[in-house]
Amino acid sequence: LGVTSFLKERIIANGGNPDIETLNLVLTNDGKSYFECKDGAYRIYKFIENTVALQIAEDKEVFEGAGYAFGNFVKMLNDYDAIMGRLREKGYDIARRTVAKYREKLAIPVARLRKKL
Repeated sequence: LGVTSFLKERIIANGGNPDIETLNLVLTNDGKSYFECKDGAYRIYKFIENTVALQIAEDKEVFEGAGYAFGNFVKMLNDYDAIMGRLREKGYDIARRTVAKYREKLAIPVARLRKKL
């Protein structure tokens, strides 16, 4: 169960729309999750209608909205490690490096340390 699949299940459970609340990767004709060319490798995602991508928040409301959305994203991942552990116990060997990468970059402690905070 990858992070995106996990998040889609959470979004559905919360009554949301996973098609517009998660990125949907477009695979190449040969099934790869990336496209390689002389300039490098690229991932392509489905376009989401009526959206805007900003490099800098234009005002306080946009900044607060981005903070809320990111906080919600992190909150939805809170028990990802626990679920992955249960899957491993059942014999499914699944990497959890993606979640660890996000936590490291955001300086979010591991679950046992978060409980102490």
